[in-house]
This record gives sequence, structure tokens and C-alpha cells, in this order.
Amino acid sequence: MPTPHLALLLAPALGAQDFPDLPLGALTTLPTVRAVEEQMAAGDEAWTASLTAPAGDRAGLRRIAFDAWQSALLESEPGTAVRVVLPGPESSPFLPGGSWDPSRAAEGVQDAVLRRLMSIPPDEAEVWIARFAPQARVAFAEALAAAPERAGARLAEIERSFPLTRPSVAAAVACADLALEEARHEAAASWLVRATRQLDVLEERSAEPGLARDWIGPARRGIGARRATIEVALSAGRTGRDHTSPRRPRPIEAAPRATPPELTLIDTRRIAGIERSASDPFGRGLPSGLAALVDGSVLVQGAPGLLLIEPRTDTGGYEVTRALTGEALGIGRVFPRALASAGGWPSLPATDGVHVALVAGRAERPRAFLDLKLAPIGNALGVVVRGGSERAIRPRWVLRDGRVLMDPAPSAGPRSPDQLATLSRVEDVPGWDMGAGWEWQPGPVIAGGTVYALARGLGDPRSSDGADRADEVRLFALDLDTAEVLWSRQVTSERGRSEDRGRGDAAAFAVTTMPLGIHRPSGTLYVGTNAGLVCAFGAAEGRLLWAVRTQRGGSTRDGWAGSQPPIVVLGRGRSAAPGTRDSVWMAPLGSEYAYSFAAGPWPLGASSPFAERPRPRRGALSIAAVHPPSRADAGATLALLGREGRYDAILLDTPGEPRIPTTYLAPSERFGGHAAQTPFGLLVAGTGELVTLDVGQGYGIAGAAPLRSRGAGRGGDVFPWQGRVYVVGRDTVWILEEPR
Repeated sequence: MPTPHLALLLAPALGAQDFPDLPLGALTTLPTVRAVEEQMAAGDEAWTASLTAPAGDRAGLRRIAFDAWQSALLESEPGTAVRVVLPGPESSPFLPGGSWDPSRAAEGVQDAVLRRLMSIPPDEAEVWIARFAPQARVAFAEALAAAPERAGARLAEIERSFPLTRPSVAAAVACADLALEEARHEAAASWLVRATRQLDVLEERSAEPGLARDWIGPARRGIGARRATIEVALSAGRTGRDHTSPRRPRPIEAAPRATPPELTLIDTRRIAGIERSASDPFGRGLPSGLAALVDGSVLVQGAPGLLLIEPRTDTGGYEVTRALTGEALGIGRVFPRALASAGGWPSLPATDGVHVALVAGRAERPRAFLDLKLAPIGNALGVVVRGGSERAIRPRWVLRDGRVLMDPAPSAGPRSPDQLATLSRVEDVPGWDMGAGWEWQPGPVIAGGTVYALARGLGDPRSSDGADRADEVRLFALDLDTAEVLWSRQVTSERGRSEDRGRGDAAAFAVTTMPLGIHRPSGTLYVGTNAGLVCAFGAAEGRLLWAVRTQRGGSTRDGWAGSQPPIVVLGRGRSAAPGTRDSVWMAPLGSEYAYSFAAGPWPLGASSPFAERPRPRRGALSIAAVHPPSRADAGATLALLGREGRYDAILLDTPGEPRIPTTYLAPSERFGGHAAQTPFGLLVAGTGELVTLDVGQGYGIAGAAPLRSRGAGRGGDVFPWQGRVYVVGRDTVWILEEPR
């Protein structure tokens, strides 16, 4: 690898103010910390000065640079980021509206330091190692001798603070072992990625004789054995199915040409039975969601209620239990509200195959009554499991504004947060110090005994640190059993354009974030906002891996339909092209482009985290399928739900080729929800029937099953699970299966 000078790292840009970005149309702030950026800039300045200094002064200036970078590490926290600075000018047009500008991105402090250590001569990297390895060894020995409840945090700090040293790598592996002992496989995967990342740099930059043979090789083999354990755990079918489930598709030319199974409608059920006559635009309004459990049952969450469908092994049928969401959670009735123009408010429950996490209701903003200012009231985040015969849906806990109700009893009456204090087992959430007025966003994630969820603050000056937190977006990690806050990280401020402040109810009812996504093999969480920012965090300790400001359309222009969950594509299957990496596609509501990112941390040798160029929406509604390329240097083919002339149609989008419509719906038919990829093809629900499309035959129609209306519209999102296919509409569920 060539060794570029750090003089080209543009150190003054690190401390620059955020600036108006007209081509992107996004002014959303990056999650950077000025004091840490100044430390990094001071180190860059010292290193740059050493390049032209007299020989006798160079060693001293480079020690100053190393000390400044290390001070930035010590002053930072896992969620701290600095703006990305790359060696040399970069002109690849990865983002629409102009060339890729690294100032539009931020990365974690350790990655910023590793990037610099990769850019200096190997003998200087050895000076870094020799300077900080003794401190790291002492800290590592002290961490091993510490009490078990403190050892994990101290090991994590060592790994973050002393990169490129052996104790740092050993600390990452030790943290992975601690996570594996607790069956937190995604967190363990995140730590192993950190260890491997450092080994890659260490192997390239270190000049120590025999290091690769005697230490790096055995370390890699140990990491490989741990990864094999994680892969077995994650592939054992224990995670159920929800909006975070990954896809493992084949390239179109490698798709099977077998006859897809014929599906037959066997039942239609209303979720809550509340009349909803008005139709919503595609993906907006109050869409319903589904969480499929490992025992074959599914829990459907609609705007007002829940529907549990439990299979019967003795008769081959199933039982159905219906309940209003708030009453099932013991908090009284909740009333979600949404405007279709603001992206709607989807119900997207998450599951690990046994537990289900769901968001109930909307928050209430601060309001004035006479001369009193009333505090905001947050909405609820709850975890439920299947119960016994007396209570089919049993809540484990319900969290609202720092108070948690454990094992709540069912209730038909309304309950305010103050009334919760009169109930049994109401507790303050450990680790909560952020006041009231937090609105949990749709689409949480359950992974490794942890609930990950996004929330936006509505503003409460009573928080313990005195911060108002209005329009702040935070990522929370909560213990699945107790709701304890394990950590929380600020993502950004909600508003990214001044024009949003004049949108009235549309801004108040907007869904602020995309649903969370997770790439489980690397333990990476994907956070997207609808205000021009997407981020990646490590699942283990909430370390910010990277953040990118994306293009954002005007408030009067349509973006993608609703807030679509990130699409995780596992590209390492047998039919994938050699060298194809896993990727994650994100289509933010406020953007006119879809973005593909390399799964996991930002590759240190890459100029951006993108896996390929963003794709313009051009009228498409939804990404129905992602087909990995047949060559490693080619882009993926997207199957889009869109419109061609007067007809809804499947559109194939391949880089460098015209967008091709392949299959048209009938003139009166419209797409009713998001599609589902299956081994035999694509399942798409229209407003009249469920269509099976054979990918191996050019997305030709291979079958169709009618969807009967039950008074709340037809069509919805498609979920195949254990031999059945569920179409989840606004207040209706259609159940289909293959003929026996």
C-alpha cells in the first residue's frame, strides 16, 4: 500500500463548522464533538510539521502528534465521532448532487486514529506501538484483576484507547468471550470485528519479526473458532421473523426455474374491527406489522390492536386471540395518530423468536394550560410473550418516560404516567436520567437479550443534566428482562431543514426515523433518519462506526413511500459472485435516492462506506428485492415496485442500463404493500390478489390468489412463515397456504 502523507489529511477541516449543503438539501448535524476534533487536528498539525522539520525535531513533533491522537481517544466515548478526513482529494461521485465530500461523513475516534496509523510509514507505526503498549499491558492486567461486574467496561475502554497494541486486541476478544457467556451473539460478533480490524492493520504496519506467525496467526484462528460458534447460533432458526430478517437472494440469472407453489386463501381476519374506510397512500398512514415466533405463531400489531394467531398441531388449524394494544399492555387505550403526508406511523414489532417488542401510541408535546406549562408525555415501549390459556398475550414490562411497569395486569381503563405509580411493581428504570417526553419510534430490534430502540425527545427541562432534549434523536439499548438502560447514544437533532418548522401538524405527526436494521454477523445496527442522516453503531457498546449526511428532497416533494426498514442482503451464498460482500440498503422517507452500504464498519481502505453508487428513486414506491451482482465489480439489480405509465409494474434497475418494466398489474390493480422474497420467487400483494412472480422466468406471473375484503381495504405487506403466507393490511390479515 502506498504511504500518503498526512499533510494531505486537511487538518483545518476537522474543526470547521457545518455548512449549508445545497446539492444534498440536508443540514442535519453530524454527531461530532468539537473538543475531540480539536485534539485530532492538533495531532495532524504536529505530524504535518514534522514532514518538513529539521531531522533533530521530527521525533519530538511526532511524539506530540501521537500524544494528541491518544488524548482524543481518552477523551472520547463510544458514541463520539469526528469528521472523516481522507488522504488526498477524492472525486468519486458517490453521492448525488456533486462529488463525494468526506466532510459529509463522520467516523468513530478509534477508526480515525487507525486510518492515520495506516497512512504513516511502518517504522513510525512501531513507535506508536512501543509508546503505548506498556500502558495498555498495565491496564489490561488491572482489568483482569478487577471485580467481574467492572471488568467488561475496563476491557472495552482498553480496546478503544490503545489501538494497534496487543492488549487492545486481547481486550476485544475478552469482551467477545464475556458476551458469548451471556449468549449475546451479536454483541460478541461486534467485538470480534473490532479485533479483526486491528489485526489487519497490525499485520500490515508492524515490522516485528515473526509477529504474523507467532501471534497474529493464532489470534486469527481463535477469532475464527468464536465466529463459527456465533454463526451456528444465528443460523439455528431461533430468531423468528420480523422487519429485520435478512435476505439471501440469488442473482437473477442463477434463480431456480422450478414451479412456485400454488397458494390458497384459507382465512381472513380483522385485527381490531375498527372501521377504517379511507384509503392511505402506499406505505403511509397506519400500516400494520407482524412478528413470527419460533413455535409457528404470529403476533400482528395494527394501529389500535393486536392479533395472535397460534397454530394447532392436533387439528391442523389455529386459534386467534384479539386484544387492544393498550389494554393488553395494562396502560389503557392508546391512539396512534399519523398524517400520510408525514410518512405515516407503521406498527413494526420486533422479535427474537420468543419475545416481541412493540411501540404503543404516540407522545404528547408540551402544552400550556392557562399560566401553567404542562410537561410532555411519552408513548410506551413494551415487551410481550405468549402466555397461558387464561392470557394469550402476556406483557413482561412496559416502559414510558423512565418508569417501567413490570408484569402489568390487563386493564380497560386509561392510565396516565402518574397513575402508574399507584400500581404494584412500578419502578424507576435503572440508568434513566433524561426526563420525560420521549417518543419511541416504530421498528425496534431484539438481539442477544437486548432491545434496541430509537426515540425522539419532545423537550423536558426536568432531566437530570438540565438539557431540554427537544428534537433530539437517541438510540437506546435496554435489557430484555428488566428494561434497564444499558447505554444510550445521541444520533442527531431531528430537524434538518428550516422549512420543516412551518409544516404544522405534518411535522408534529412525522415519523422521525427509519425502523432499525441489524446485520447480525457483524453486530452492526443501522440507524436512518428522515432528515438527511444515516448511521451505523456497534451492538456491543453503542460505538458509532460511521455517519453520513444523505441527500434530502424538499418538504413538498415525495420521497420513498413511508419509512421502509433497512434491507440486509447476505451476499455470501453459494451462487453469489466471488468477493461479494454483505450489504445493507436504506431508502429514507425524505430522500430521492436509495443507498447501499458495506455491512459492518467502514472499510479502512475504502474512501466511503458505500457498497455502490446510490440509486435514484424516479417514481419507485418500494425496493421489493435485491439481487446480488454476477460479478464482484458490478452493481446489484433492484426489483422495484413502481409505476409505468398508467399501470403499477415491477421495474428492474441495473446500474448502467435503462430501467426495465417486467410485469404489469391490471389497470384497476395497485400495489397494496411491501413484497417478500422467497426461494422460489417474489410475493406481491395488490389491492385485489396476492401474486407470485417467478424470478427465474423474468418475474413472470406464476400464480395469483384473490384477497377478499372485510371492510378495511385489501392488500398489505407479505410475510411468509413456516408453510403459510400472511398478508398484513391496515386492519385485516389474510392467511394463505399451500394445498395439502
